Amino acid sequence: MRQLIIRWINRILLVLVVLVLLVFVTDSITLRLRFPSNRPQFDTVQIRPYYAVKMKDGKTEFMFDQPQDETCVNALLPQLGFRPCWYVKRSKTKRIDVK
Repeated sequence: MRQLIIRWINRILLVLVVLVLLVFVTDSITLRLRFPSNRPQFDTVQIRPYYAVKMKDGKTEFMFDQPQDETCVNALLPQLGFRPCWYVKRSKTKRIDVK
């Protein structure tokens, strides 16, 4: 009985790993082949970076920088070294910790 449960758990884990890989590969292929054809591969989103500087007294001081353009990829997952546009558009600030 115990071996049967272990076998089922192994099968479920294998199926999950294969599904995750399939989603990533499909996302990558559709991005590189520009499918659908009217979707651009890349986009730019204006973000506002800010620095969180840790002070000696334990407090944190925030310093805001000028807005900058960030290149993002129109895909479900991060591809080609860029973050997905849906994620960048959702969080238009970027925190940079300075110690």
